[in-house]
Amino acid sequence: MSPTEVPEHAFTCELQVRWSDQDVNEHVNNSRILTLTEEARVQATKAWTGVVPDARVVRALNVSFEHPIHYGPALIAHVWISRIGTSSFTFSHTLSQDGVRCAYIEATVVTIDPETKQSRPLSDQLRAALVPQLAAESVTGPGN
Repeated sequence: MSPTEVPEHAFTCELQVRWSDQDVNEHVNNSRILTLTEEARVQATKAWTGVVPDARVVRALNVSFEHPIHYGPALIAHVWISRIGTSSFTFSHTLSQDGVRCAYIEATVVTIDPETKQSRPLSDQLRAALVPQLAAESVTGPGN
């Protein structure tokens, strides 16, 4: 399986595109895609862990825009975990409309200590919730 292919066990949800998400080109603005992707990550994390995400920050974000997204047709998000490290993990996402993949997004997230704002190792509970969502081998080691 290609790293960008949606695994069978991926979390799936429908995202609400608003009229105001469109730009002058009559498609959803690229910056709004990031907000929609964030919503998909929050919903997936809540489904996997039972709670809204705790202290973490997005360290890296990579977006491949493949097809315009429009207001009207259902926007379907698929979310899975493609890498788990010591203090970070990577969400992979696709956004599709009418069966056409419109975007592939990777977001690397680092867990942080809420008081010091420094990275901290993933909790055992979070790691246990993420491992079943992996679509590829995990990478664990210092600095990950």
